[in-house]
Amino acid sequence: RIGKVKFSEDNVVVIAEAGVNHLGSFDLAEKLIKQAAKSGADIIKFQTYKAENLTTKNAPRFWNWKGEKKKNGSQFDSYSELDKFGLEEHIKLKKICDKYNIEFMSTPFDKDAVDLLIKVGVKGFKIASCDLTNYPLIEYIAKKNLPILLSTGASDLKEIKKSVKLI
Repeated sequence: RIGKVKFSEDNVVVIAEAGVNHLGSFDLAEKLIKQAAKSGADIIKFQTYKAENLTTKNAPRFWNWKGEKKKNGSQFDSYSELDKFGLEEHIKLKKICDKYNIEFMSTPFDKDAVDLLIKVGVKGFKIASCDLTNYPLIEYIAKKNLPILLSTGASDLKEIKKSVKLI
């Protein structure tokens, strides 16, 4: 279980991927929650991070989107546009989820994000496939004793087994 959502062979669980598609707008994040709930999703999952914990200031950007303020900016510039939500906003998002009877989740990308989400009252974590070999982060999350959804992405079986064993 993650909160009131039961995972089993007999139960399909729908997770709406909000990620950072709110583009730093709380109003848009609220609309995403409402639409996910209206559509029948069981969980809506965001992403929680701060740019300075995720990338260097000069890492080249590997995508483009209309919201970029610096057209030739770095990955840091992009992430900085999308990491505007702090503890207060996360608490509000969770309350909105509770109001619409949809479970709030977020993928943390660093230990600070894990701690923030614990304060918010998450009932489980999702570990991104890009962090499958981020063993310090996985261990930190596992010590919170909450359910974990572990994305495996393009990982090999050896990496998956190591992460599962660590958890």
